[in-house]
Formats: sequence, C-alpha cells, structure tokens
Amino acid sequence: TRGPSKRAPLLIAVINNAGVGQGSLPVEVLPESDARYIMDANFFGPLRVARLAMPLLRESAHSGLHARLV
Repeated sequence: TRGPSKRAPLLIAVINNAGVGQGSLPVEVLPESDARYIMDANFFGPLRVARLAMPLLRESAHSGLHARLV
C-alpha cells in the first residue's frame, strides 16, 4: 500500500466571482465609505483570491493540467 502523499493538492479551477452594489444612488451623492466598501468587495476581493490561487494553479499547470482562473 502507498502512504499519504507529501505533495500539496493540485488546484485546477477557480471561479473568482464577487459583487455588491449600491442601489440606484448617483455617484455624486454616494458616500465615500460606501464606494470603498464596493471597491473592496468587487475589485480587491477577487484580486486577493487571484493572488492566493495563482501559485497553486501554476503548479497544477506545470503538472500537465489545464488550470484556469475565471
């Protein structure tokens, strides 16, 4: 029998999707705190996920898998 593998598990796909909205407020009256919350969720959230996932996806791709970030 084979023992447990010492290799990290491979990652083959990440569906990087996030989204929040502010309703129907015009941009000129949208509070800056709301705009920062929206940008944090909609831009920086997926950026954080991508940064964490990319090394694992690259390792999977080097193993011959078709790893993708979507």
